Amino acid sequence: MTDVLVTIAPLTAMILVGFAAGFLPRFSAAESGLNVFVLHFALPAFLFSAVAGASLDRGLPLPFLLIALLVPTAVSAAVLLIARAVPNLRRRRLAGPLALTGGYGNVGYLGVPIGISLLGAEAALAVGVGQLLHNLVFMIGYPLLAEAGAGAQGESVMARVRRTVVSALLLNPVALSIFAGLAVAAVPWSLPGPVDEAVELLAGAAVPVALFAVGLALHHALVGLRSGAVPLGALTVATAVKMLLLPSLTWGAAVLTGLDRESTLVLVLLAVMPTSTTAYLLAHAYDGHGPFGAATIFVTTVLSVGLIPLAFVLAA
Repeated sequence: MTDVLVTIAPLTAMILVGFAAGFLPRFSAAESGLNVFVLHFALPAFLFSAVAGASLDRGLPLPFLLIALLVPTAVSAAVLLIARAVPNLRRRRLAGPLALTGGYGNVGYLGVPIGISLLGAEAALAVGVGQLLHNLVFMIGYPLLAEAGAGAQGESVMARVRRTVVSALLLNPVALSIFAGLAVAAVPWSLPGPVDEAVELLAGAAVPVALFAVGLALHHALVGLRSGAVPLGALTVATAVKMLLLPSLTWGAAVLTGLDRESTLVLVLLAVMPTSTTAYLLAHAYDGHGPFGAATIFVTTVLSVGLIPLAFVLAA
């Protein structure tokens, strides 16, 4: 437990630095630019470098891929169905945001650096592919669900499906970086020296800048929590599902399928990540519940400081 805390402490410190900096207007105003830099340059470079240097000899077990896809999907679907049966939640259009925030973890900005820091570079392939599958469940599934009865005038269901899949998979820089890394790892050659050095420079910025940006984002989350517009009952449910139920079911599925230790730890770490900042954007854009998403991000991020190392130790 001590070793895990020592490893995570500097990462937590970067979040706290970002949160403290957010009290100054000059840094708060820079949040959007930092997120664009991380999403389009630093994080893709980090994932490309990690996956390109990984060994593909072992590959990834099929149960790993299925659990990464199906457990978050099943948990969110169950929450959605139950929440839709509650009149108050259905009337306030909270069923979708509740299912989203209870399942969608911050696997990119937090899961990737924490997973590789705790498990080493040899886990890069599992971490990269695991976070990609986790993201795709929600980046494709939630917009499709939200647009099922809406969509552009005259646009068919299949057209909306194609548009959403292309946006989340084929135009997503994080997804593309993983595909590119897999391609490089599969062939017996490497990038030219200057190109490789440039990628490494960008990759080196990913972890500190991403964590700093998470700290800045917590200010919006805190405002949402203080607004009084967030139903505490729904917030408690989303937090319990995200930080307790999802990791527990993920661990159980890994044990039942006989997954190896490293694969199990990757899945559990990704599952116990706090609610993704993208969940706030989706909840705001499709359901008008940005404050609820932001409040869930704040509470789960605070709890994750203790629950991430605890989950790692218990799953190990």
